Amino acid sequence: MTAEVLDRVRVREVAAVFRSEETAKSAATSLLNSGFDRADIDVLAGVESIEARFGESYVPAEDIADAPWVDRGAFLAPEDTLSVSAMTAGVLAVMAGAICVVVCVRAGGTTLQAL
Repeated sequence: MTAEVLDRVRVREVAAVFRSEETAKSAATSLLNSGFDRADIDVLAGVESIEARFGESYVPAEDIADAPWVDRGAFLAPEDTLSVSAMTAGVLAVMAGAICVVVCVRAGGTTLQAL
């Protein structure tokens, strides 16, 4: 049996359910590598936060993927936090170097010696 295309429509939103964090990260990375904007990728709340908000009754993620009242958050890849940490360390290193140059020049050394 072959699949027959009945109609084509432009899809504006796609929802998926991932049972593990690794597959979700892999899918998000694939989307980013194929040209999607990071701001267009949302992550729905986990089961724990859903149960905390709605009580003991469990609502499957498949049923609430399109619900506007569900908590969403931006996708945050590990390299995002790493880049912020690296930038902070770089700024602190430059500031420490500048302070060392000022102290050396004030102590009577030349700029060449400070550098």
